[in-house]
Amino acid sequence: MSQFARDVVEKLQRASAAKRLVDVTETEVDDLLRAKGVSTTSTVPTPQSLQLTKVRFGGSRRPPLPATNTGPTPTPAGSPFEFDWNPGPGLNGLGSARNLRGKSTVLEVILWALRGTCGVQEDVAKYIDYVDVGFAISGAPIGVEFTVTNDQPVGKVVGGTSPVVQLASFETKSEFAAAMAEVMMPRLQLPTIPTFSSVSGAYEHAWPSYAGALAITVAGLDILIGDHKFGLPARLLQMFIGTPWATTKAQAQTARKSLDAEIAADDERAGIADASRTSHRAAAQASLDAALAALAASPDPLADLAAAEAAVANVQRLSNLIAAAVIQHADLRTRTVAMEAEKTEEQRRQHQLLEDALAVKFFNRHQPTMCPRCTSPVTNDQRKEEAAGHACSVCHEELDLDAFDADLLIASTADETTRRSAIAGAKLVADTSPGSGTDRDAPDDPVDTLTALETAIGKARAQIAAIETNLGRWRDEREQSLALATPANLNASSRRDAELAVARAQGALEALTVPSPAVATGSEHVETMRRHARILTAADDLAGERVTEGQRAALTSIADRVTVLARSFGMDALTKVEITGSPSLKAYKSGVPVNYSRITRGEQLRLKVALAVALLHTADDTGIGRHPGLLLVDSPAAEELAQENVDAMVRALADAVDAVADSQVIIATRNVDLLNDLLDDRHRRIADGDGYLW
Repeated sequence: MSQFARDVVEKLQRASAAKRLVDVTETEVDDLLRAKGVSTTSTVPTPQSLQLTKVRFGGSRRPPLPATNTGPTPTPAGSPFEFDWNPGPGLNGLGSARNLRGKSTVLEVILWALRGTCGVQEDVAKYIDYVDVGFAISGAPIGVEFTVTNDQPVGKVVGGTSPVVQLASFETKSEFAAAMAEVMMPRLQLPTIPTFSSVSGAYEHAWPSYAGALAITVAGLDILIGDHKFGLPARLLQMFIGTPWATTKAQAQTARKSLDAEIAADDERAGIADASRTSHRAAAQASLDAALAALAASPDPLADLAAAEAAVANVQRLSNLIAAAVIQHADLRTRTVAMEAEKTEEQRRQHQLLEDALAVKFFNRHQPTMCPRCTSPVTNDQRKEEAAGHACSVCHEELDLDAFDADLLIASTADETTRRSAIAGAKLVADTSPGSGTDRDAPDDPVDTLTALETAIGKARAQIAAIETNLGRWRDEREQSLALATPANLNASSRRDAELAVARAQGALEALTVPSPAVATGSEHVETMRRHARILTAADDLAGERVTEGQRAALTSIADRVTVLARSFGMDALTKVEITGSPSLKAYKSGVPVNYSRITRGEQLRLKVALAVALLHTADDTGIGRHPGLLLVDSPAAEELAQENVDAMVRALADAVDAVADSQVIIATRNVDLLNDLLDDRHRRIADGDGYLW
């Protein structure tokens, strides 16, 4: 059993009455946590560095189609372009004297290759035909190469140098995103972040959420860490600073919320069922009252009761006769149809026998003069031998004497079926000949079979006619008896119907009064879920306490570093910063606390950059955490920072990044003079004059 399960059991046994479980065991807790995917151990993560080593992309700038175009026009060839850069560690800069010169596009292409999802503006993305971006994860090279075909990325992810190994391939946008998650998550040792929402239920944040936290853009300043709200910034903060038990906390919280939602749904269904049951019970009581009133008002059936009973008995007797006659009638009709079919078959068979026999008789009367096989002549001696010795005059085969007596020539070696058919056909020919004296009473006589069938069919048809006559008579008699029984019977029937209605209404009311087995089973299931919810709540609370305790010192250290960095970025009035695990940031300006959401956009930018750099320092100082050390910052001057503040921020950022091993920051700015002053050629890429970067 795990120590975490023991601690959960202890917490449940010491909890308040509403949350207490005294009969819970460590085995039950361990089994439940395992079933819900909640880790019972905590690991200390080691940072894995991520650096950009190459970014190359190209295509052609295609001019817009003329406004007067009304038919299909080939896509213009445009002017080709290519951007190729190999940035180094530390601070790197992308500069242009004016905005809209391609700086943001370079950062978006880097993120496209990193995340597997495209954030490049649609009109610009149409220019790009190929992308080749290289990364290094703790020194191990990773390459992302793809072309854009029909708006779909088609390419591969490779690793290593000698040899280069293909790690994944993709042909669609969704496959690209999945491939990057599959490659990057395990290599950077990043776990998925489970979460829950009332709309989507339980789901997991993965690589796109981590990668989004590596870029700082104007559009994402409302969020302190990353580019998604709804609890994700807190999870990212915990992961990046390596807070112990953070994964267990996220898993337990998600499992608890999922179970709470399931319980709430069951409670809602049960509430609807209870309301429906109450409504149905009231309706059943009203039905019973109405049935009792109808029974009290029904007449007592006493008049002509004896005559009515006799008529009813006669109706029953006649109904039985009719039912039996109908069955007999159907049986006779079935047998008649079968016999008629048999008669037709017998007629066909006899006709075939007759034709075969006539053919045999016709050919047997011939006197062959030669053998049909070898043309050897048949002599008179051979014919005499046939008559005297009973051997065929042509083939000398011994003849069947019974057939010979019937004036048939059949070899004694012929099969029995052929022999019997030929003899029967010969007799049939004899019977149909004028003046024939053949005995028709012979048991094998085929004509007797046909006669017997015709006789049986006639008898059956006579029986059918007799039954139909009886049925008509019995039905008339039954109608007369029904007419006699109706007046008294109606009263009795009405009384019985009223009594049955009362019985049914009473049964329905009783059924709605006693809980059904299904309701009892559902109640047991809900109670089990409530018990599990208590266990998961205790696990969530316990992990939360450990997370809070584990990150308290780290958050204090990070807040102090953010204060120093933000002041170096030009926030001179800043005296202190407080950061909580939610995460929330409170800036003290001249001693007055102001929440992050209430400060200016320029101040938000500087604090967000300062926090990101502070996370890099924390991972470098402690050797704990999961921040990979890469940061992309887009156009800080866009938030109306004074030029001297931008200069101070970039210079301070360069010093801060240089102090962190294996870190890399790429910043896009219009201050090209500052980039030229701070960075060498490898670490900067600057557009010429008013030109474009690519």
